[in-house]
Amino acid sequence: LPVAGNLRWSALAAGWLRTCGLATDHNVYCWGLPHWQDPRGSSSVPLSIGTGIPEFASLTQGWQGTTCGITLLGEAWCWGLLIGENGYYSEVPVRVAQGISFAELSVGEGHMCGFTTGKELYCWGYNETGAVGLGTLEFHYGLPQLVRLP
Repeated sequence: LPVAGNLRWSALAAGWLRTCGLATDHNVYCWGLPHWQDPRGSSSVPLSIGTGIPEFASLTQGWQGTTCGITLLGEAWCWGLLIGENGYYSEVPVRVAQGISFAELSVGEGHMCGFTTGKELYCWGYNETGAVGLGTLEFHYGLPQLVRLP
């Protein structure tokens, strides 16, 4: 079935209760339920994630509607749960870090990881189970942390 609207798509990222699509003009649209506590409710049609956002090259999505994308310049931007230094919810994209150029991202259950263009691995987010890979159980890392082999 076609998705509502006259948009043409280059990539999709389907996650928990919502889908986001990368249109051929590099803008991102999402539909479904942004987060189970979001007071705005769900949308059955694609809605733009906002204005003034850089153009994206790729998207990935995970738990609780957390979505991340890599811009055409290699910057990681995320929205949803556990984004940023304080681990908050944001329905608009937030740049993850400056000075790191990502080639690939993956979103898990509240944590995110990505390979840089230099093949380094960075992770951030919820870490109570050690998912960030730093050898600790510290609750949350808001900024990307370089993951090194022991």
